[in-house]
Amino acid sequence: MTLDHHLRDLSTVYPLSILSDYKYVIVHDFRLPPGFNHSHIDILVEIPDDYPCSPPGVDTHICVPPDLRFREKKLEDVYKRTVADLGEWGWFCYHSIDWDPNRGNLIKLMEMVRTDLTNPPTKIDEE
Repeated sequence: MTLDHHLRDLSTVYPLSILSDYKYVIVHDFRLPPGFNHSHIDILVEIPDDYPCSPPGVDTHICVPPDLRFREKKLEDVYKRTVADLGEWGWFCYHSIDWDPNRGNLIKLMEMVRTDLTNPPTKIDEE
């Protein structure tokens, strides 16, 4: 399936904003697991040029609000990132993602992010 199909499917679950000729997608009203300082957030997903062959989040970025905290602590794998015209975000770093381009889609990606945000590792605030 194409990116258009995957975006259409994702839009049945979340409100979306599609930006910069499909380079970025903002997933609005993403429900977080308990323990966060927000109950819902926007997630910025940078779409790889060769999607769905490559998943978003490895060579591109998946970003959360920069003030996101879990049990009042910063997330261990979130780094500051400025996105042109979209401001400050927190880059949720993935080194690899188990991805099958024939079965993977953006709904599964969002569920993977939700799973990874369930009791995530944290670090002490350095500021």
